[in-house]
Amino acid sequence: MEDMYTVGEVSEITGIEKRKLKYYIERGIIVPSCKKSEGGKSYWLYSKDDIMKIRQIALYKELGYSNSKIHKMLSDPDFDFVEDLYKRIDSMKTERRQMENRIYVAEMIRYFYETEEDQARLDISDFGNDIDGEVEGMFSGFLTELENDTSTPESGGLNINDNEALADRVNSLLEKYDSLRRAMRAPADSGELEHYIEEMTADFNS
Repeated sequence: MEDMYTVGEVSEITGIEKRKLKYYIERGIIVPSCKKSEGGKSYWLYSKDDIMKIRQIALYKELGYSNSKIHKMLSDPDFDFVEDLYKRIDSMKTERRQMENRIYVAEMIRYFYETEEDQARLDISDFGNDIDGEVEGMFSGFLTELENDTSTPESGGLNINDNEALADRVNSLLEKYDSLRRAMRAPADSGELEHYIEEMTADFNS
C-alpha cells in the first residue's frame, strides 16, 4: 500500500505551513488522494504524488500565477505550459519595470521633501498623471543618445580606433546614467546630486 501522509507530516516534509496547505484544498487547487474518518473526525491524507504537486503549486504561486491558472496547469493534460510561461515572463518584466519606475519616483519625492523648505505636497499631476510614461520619458533622451552613438555606419565599417572611441563613449553615457540613479538615492545633505548637476552643466557648456 502506498505511503500516505497527514497535513502535519506534509508540512514538515515540504516546509510549507499547514494553514497554506489547507488553503490549497479550500481553493480547490489540489484535492488530496484520501480522506479518512476516525473518532467522528475527518482528515485528508496525502500521497507522494500529492506532495510533488504541492511543491509545484508553491513554485507557481511564487511566480505570481492565479489559483485558477495553477489548477488548470495541474489538471488539464493539454495545457501548454511553455507558451503560458512565455506570457508570464513578459508580464513579470512589465511588473519589474513598473516597480523600478515607482521606486525612482519615490526616491525623487524623498529627495524633494528633504531639500525643499516649503514642503509643498506633490501629487500624481506632478508626474503627468502617468508615472511609467513620465519616468521612461526622462530617460528617452539618454537611450536615444546611446542608440545614436552605437549605430554602425551603413558603409565603410569601423576600424579599431573607431571601436575604442565608441566603447569609451558608451561607457561614459552608462556612467552618467548610473551616477544619476545613485545621486537620487543619496541623502539630501550629501551633496551628491548637486555635484552631479554641476558635472552635467560643465559637460553641456564644454
